[in-house]
Amino acid sequence: MFGEKLQALLDDNDISQSKLAGELDVTSQAVSKWCNNLAQPDHDTLKKIANKFNVSIDYLLGNELNDKTIDNMEENKELLSKVSTELQDPTMKALYSKASELKNERDRRMVLNVINSFIEDVDNRDN
Repeated sequence: MFGEKLQALLDDNDISQSKLAGELDVTSQAVSKWCNNLAQPDHDTLKKIANKFNVSIDYLLGNELNDKTIDNMEENKELLSKVSTELQDPTMKALYSKASELKNERDRRMVLNVINSFIEDVDNRDN
């Protein structure tokens, strides 16, 4: 599980195993073992990886689905639906489009929360 997540993050961010190894001050062989699920990094290195890719350690270890995450996913679906149907402004549509293209779930949630706050603020001003 961890290996697949790490390799996907490397691929999505166009980072080689060797480059990550250099940034983490570990060997390329260590990163290769992690990506092939032959070993896992220590806790401190796991934190560095999570911070580098802006994901949680839970995500890296495959513990990302829980009730709160599922609720957040449902909220995000509702928000995406609201945004896609209500936005008329071309700039806002472009912002929504770029936000939906983000590969990192944490970044996508953060941007969508900003958009949602903006929509709520505008709705409150209109009232």
